Amino acid sequence: MGQMGCTCGNRIGLVVYPSPHTAHVIAEQDLQGINARVAHLVSAYLDAAANDTKDQFYEEYHRFPRPDATHGEIIAGIVDTLIFDVTRPAYQCIYCGRIWFESRGSELPLPFKPEREWRGLLETQPEDFLGYEPQPALHDCKLQSVEQHEDRVDVTFTDGSDQHVLVRFHGVKSLEQKISHDDKGGFYAHFLGRWKSTPPFHRYLFEDYYDRADGDYLAIVAEGYTLLDNLTANAESNNEMVA
Repeated sequence: MGQMGCTCGNRIGLVVYPSPHTAHVIAEQDLQGINARVAHLVSAYLDAAANDTKDQFYEEYHRFPRPDATHGEIIAGIVDTLIFDVTRPAYQCIYCGRIWFESRGSELPLPFKPEREWRGLLETQPEDFLGYEPQPALHDCKLQSVEQHEDRVDVTFTDGSDQHVLVRFHGVKSLEQKISHDDKGGFYAHFLGRWKSTPPFHRYLFEDYYDRADGDYLAIVAEGYTLLDNLTANAESNNEMVA
């Protein structure tokens, strides 16, 4: 299953792994049992390895590692399999924030909608990450251009309705980017992340949603930003194109 539908009408992608919008939930009642199972299986494997009966262990416990797998890799596989057996996936919609839990005994996941800020809820983030900007206009947008003039940077996006959104960063200290324009324009960035920097600056980061590991990005260290009407900004702007 490559994607699933959300109540809000959008689709939740299930292809990216590891996904920043997917989690695996384990019930507290399962924790004690899984610890005992891990201890039993690891002990059985170590005994088999010491007695040269690993093939018998593999048959009995249905574990079939690579022939050249190390003890550490085999034990890690045992733990991963046991955890996977007792966890249930949870998927978050990046448009409305609903979290869909796969429920035992039900063919369909159950949705829950957060009542407070939810962006980045299922992500693992470094300590210097401050969060995502809450402005709806900066969600699910596609980069079109980057223009710089002295200590100001104008970034133009189109949103889901093909309306132009202009983000004007002021007090810009630095600009870093990796943008590979294709026939359809720039990359998709669903959120604008804000990171710590030397006061009074923050580091603002747009990332390629579809390839966050090695994809396009735009990073700006600035004092802040404002959202502007694109036509007004164009009338005021006489900038040199950067992207």
